[in-house]
Amino acid sequence: MSDLEARALDLFDKYVDLTPSQRSAALARLKDREPALHDALLRLLSADAATHPLEVAAFDLLGEVSTRDDADDASARIGNRLGPWRIDHVLGSGGMGTVYGASRADGQYEKQVALKCMRTEMSSPALIDAFMRERNHLAQLDHPHIAPLLDGGVEADGRPWFAMRLVHGTAMDLWADQQRLGLKERIHLLLQACQALRYAHDRRVLHQDIKPGNLLVSTDGRVHLVDFGLSAVTGSLHGAVAPRVAVSNGYTAPEVLSGGAASVASDLYSLGVMLYQLLVGDWPRPLLPLHASFIGRPSVAPARAPSALAMSTSPELAVKRDCQDLRHLSKRLQGDLDAIALKAVALKPEDRYASVGALIDDLERWLTRHPVTARGHRRAYVLGRFLQRNALASALAASVFVVGAAGAGVLGWLHRQDRQTLHDTQAVSSVFEQTLGSATLSGLADTRPSSRTLLEKTESGLRALSLDASPAIKARALASLARSYAALGDYRHALALAGEAHRLLSNETVGDTETRAMLAMLLNLQARHAEARDVATQGLQRSTSTQTNANPSTLALLAELARAHWGLSEYDAAFDALAFAQRSAAGTSSQAALDMQVELLVLRAQWHLQLLDLAAADIDLRSAARAASARAPAVQESVGEARLPLLMMQERYAEASERATTLLDARRQRLGPHHPDTARSLRLQLDVASRTPGNAPLATTAAQAARDAILATYGARHPEYAQLLLLEARIASRDDARMGVSLARQAVQLLESTLGPRHPVTLDAKEEQAMALLAFASRAPASSAPQPLREAAGLLQEVIHATGQRHWPAPGARHLLAQVLLQRARLDGPASVADRRQAETLLQDALVEASRHFGARHATTTTIRATLVQDYQPEAVEATAAAPRSSPP
Repeated sequence: MSDLEARALDLFDKYVDLTPSQRSAALARLKDREPALHDALLRLLSADAATHPLEVAAFDLLGEVSTRDDADDASARIGNRLGPWRIDHVLGSGGMGTVYGASRADGQYEKQVALKCMRTEMSSPALIDAFMRERNHLAQLDHPHIAPLLDGGVEADGRPWFAMRLVHGTAMDLWADQQRLGLKERIHLLLQACQALRYAHDRRVLHQDIKPGNLLVSTDGRVHLVDFGLSAVTGSLHGAVAPRVAVSNGYTAPEVLSGGAASVASDLYSLGVMLYQLLVGDWPRPLLPLHASFIGRPSVAPARAPSALAMSTSPELAVKRDCQDLRHLSKRLQGDLDAIALKAVALKPEDRYASVGALIDDLERWLTRHPVTARGHRRAYVLGRFLQRNALASALAASVFVVGAAGAGVLGWLHRQDRQTLHDTQAVSSVFEQTLGSATLSGLADTRPSSRTLLEKTESGLRALSLDASPAIKARALASLARSYAALGDYRHALALAGEAHRLLSNETVGDTETRAMLAMLLNLQARHAEARDVATQGLQRSTSTQTNANPSTLALLAELARAHWGLSEYDAAFDALAFAQRSAAGTSSQAALDMQVELLVLRAQWHLQLLDLAAADIDLRSAARAASARAPAVQESVGEARLPLLMMQERYAEASERATTLLDARRQRLGPHHPDTARSLRLQLDVASRTPGNAPLATTAAQAARDAILATYGARHPEYAQLLLLEARIASRDDARMGVSLARQAVQLLESTLGPRHPVTLDAKEEQAMALLAFASRAPASSAPQPLREAAGLLQEVIHATGQRHWPAPGARHLLAQVLLQRARLDGPASVADRRQAETLLQDALVEASRHFGARHATTTTIRATLVQDYQPEAVEATAAAPRSSPP
């Protein structure tokens, strides 16, 4: 190498890190001073640009972001619109583009996204092609651990852009250190990334830029694979791919750095490096500068085992991995984890794992103490892993061989334990049988108690037993009682029992998973969604495998996680979790999984109904009906019950009435007249009748029959009783408006205490209470009307505010609040102008929402339009302002 080439090489690292504008200015100055050196350096930079024009070391949707961006150019876009999105601020910038935080600006709905645009100076044909590949690949991917594409387009100058889910997260290695995760938890974290990458590979998409900054962990512990800017599609995933436009030094496979084609093996190499970073925070091989290829790349050193690297790191690294010291960390890494990591980063692609699925299998084998394939199948190794998995049994067997008397004593102790377990099971079953008439510990759904007194007696008898030697049996009994208390609507006590059962089962994975699912369900029922999300997430993280295999308790946890996300207005995450649960349940033919498929379809339909997306809800319910056709009658009936609110919204009243009657008859015949589901069906039939236009008023005897049935089966503290009170309020308002208000108020108070003040059912009840208050005010003397109108307005404002925060349409509540304000305007004289103007705005918003979701000819739409035309007239505002107080017409 000449002296000139050596000097140019020394300058290369400095110049390559400059922004394009800074580099151009520096090169111009160098050319004036030393033209020959300038030419030599320019050749190096040109060669680097030809092979790796962008060293994308840290370009993410959120997380580590490159500082090599032109801040002025990026900031110039802020405030502009791309399609329906308004650019709000810069999130980060890299070699190919800039990522902005953007929000919906067309008034359709509110949403924040990450919006990626090409930088002006980087819009070459090759980079535009890479950018479009990223957009097209994202459009193919729908996985809970991959940030999905939401929108896309092309700017006026031909540069493409796209919007995707905004991920608030931290780079995986940094998050693991911040949380001080142990080795098992770190492997669970990497497995989430592996699942996402396997999904992409199954669709022939290579990511090509796996690194911590592109694996972001959100606050709930979920991994999100982002930035497919270097991704490529191949015909078989083992052939040639599109030209590569960038590398990430340290994470890019050696064969790619040498000019070879990317493949599954190169993505696997990057995962292997990620494994090293998580385990020991170091590289498998010493890093080489990217420009080393210009002067002849030296031979690549063999990979070092993680256990060896651990001994040369700082003591703090061991603490962050929940190990006593570096020696302890190194010992835990020796053997299986060393073998897995070394195989993943093998120098030759053919020596690595054949697929991401093979890596997943070995990591899961390590978690469950099964032999890993990376270490072969030597008999001594396989036997050793068996002994580790069965340490207690192995120790007992060894003791029998070594000391016969000691072994016999241990076996005798186990025999006594078995006898004690049998005795405790019989004792608990006896308590259940004597009090509830059922000796089952698996739940009381088919034999619900008719009295709280019986449940309290059962619990008292259970606590009188000495079950210290059988905590699992006691936990199962408490879990059954918790379900039964929940059936009575006593969620507070049910939660206490479920929490106690969870603590007793904390060391048993299966029981703990079931108990966590029940805890999450009870929390969701009370709209305590943040707590439910945490419980469900922790339960899923504690699972010994990321493969659900349609395990009922894991599916239940996924369903509750989806409900929690929905309750927190995290709609993308909710639909992602639901979709993941559906895919997991679809892989088996077990009865529990098939029933869960129907339940998940019904749940998604209910979400669409809350968004007033009637067409989508109809599709899901039809799918649920087809799936339920071969299931038990109870499953078919649940789908029929879920269809009733959709039919009412679609104004198909005759069909709704017929279905409600059919449902009631079927449950009477199958369950008898005194079962809770039969009582609910009776209430539903009357509810449909009370809401159907043109129907004759309900007979008092019918309402009384529903009351008797609900009280006998649910009691007076259950949300079902609150629904009955609302039905009675609707009936009473015809003749006694004051009684209607009183009954509706009782219903709301009960729902607030059981489900919470912001639960969807509670919000619907508040709307009903406001309707009753408006009816009362319209009939009351002018002096008595202001107070109920004020109360009604407050309730409706609360409903509109809550639904607005969740981005739910609420045309009915807006219309009703407008009516309240117009009624108040007729009483307030000069103060009525503000009320009328606010009513006009509400009516216009309600009309837009109703037209969009129901259609122009729907009764709700036509009623709102009529109110807007008839009750709001500009001249009426002036006349009312000048008019004295008067009684309502």
